Amino acid sequence: MQKNTKNTMLLLDKLCLSGHVAPDFQALESTYSAFRNNFDDLVSYIRELFHISVWHSLDYKDNPYRELALAIAEAIDQMNSKMSVEPAYHSRWHFMDACAGISLLLNQDTEQARNLLPKKWQLSAADKWLLLCCAIGHDFAHEGGVNQQAFELEKKSCELIDQCLTKLPAHTQALLIAEHGSIQALSQRIQTIILCTDPGILHPMLKEVQDLPDDGPTTPKVMGLLLVEADLLASVTPNFGLALGAALGHEWQTSNPEKADFVASLEGRLGFLKYIQFVSPFARSFKLPELRQLAIDQVNQTLAK
Repeated sequence: MQKNTKNTMLLLDKLCLSGHVAPDFQALESTYSAFRNNFDDLVSYIRELFHISVWHSLDYKDNPYRELALAIAEAIDQMNSKMSVEPAYHSRWHFMDACAGISLLLNQDTEQARNLLPKKWQLSAADKWLLLCCAIGHDFAHEGGVNQQAFELEKKSCELIDQCLTKLPAHTQALLIAEHGSIQALSQRIQTIILCTDPGILHPMLKEVQDLPDDGPTTPKVMGLLLVEADLLASVTPNFGLALGAALGHEWQTSNPEKADFVASLEGRLGFLKYIQFVSPFARSFKLPELRQLAIDQVNQTLAK
């Protein structure tokens, strides 16, 4: 079957261009499905993603993050292509979903909206590109397991991203050093952002970010919260999210069999939806709290039958 990668990205771009209009959630689900029908590798996806409106408008001269993004994507492709079967949920399609999520959230940061944003949410273009890189690599080398201790899988992903950093051309490393002071400082920033995606720390992390002063600077924890929201976005959609829960249940049959059936059940989905929150101004602008409530109502209605 012929792949239609450009038209698939047009679906995503159309959602971005809708701006602050309440998003068409059926179109959102169709877009996630189209990724699975039209992209087999992450590098091709990222190359196409660079062309959508949000990333085109954020690009700047001597931007080193494009090369870092492709380096991470290429390393993931190399690793995952050697797997006999990719994890049912944590496949490269999940990375694509997260990248789409961060694109849609950051697209809410229009010039008009920025004037009303607290300072801690005012991300620079470089911050946003770094978030995209983190979205690409946040589950690097995930084989379908679960953390046996806090941050276990997230730290493994960060170590592999570090290897990508050290293999970048000298001129790209120099540009990153000019922005962060050192590669080590950038590595630490990436790790702080990605560690926020450990589901076990969701509520303490949310409280920590919400307690930060509004007039303070953007911190890696603020960026980490946005990555978490992007990571969850596909799973909260009413129908596609239900299928993702089933995929996670299949993935856990080996690594977490005690909870595999529950996470795929309606009761498990309801628990998940009640556990998560969307608190950033970008998520609120994109109506994610309303989408979450819609999904909760749908599950409750089904369970009541």
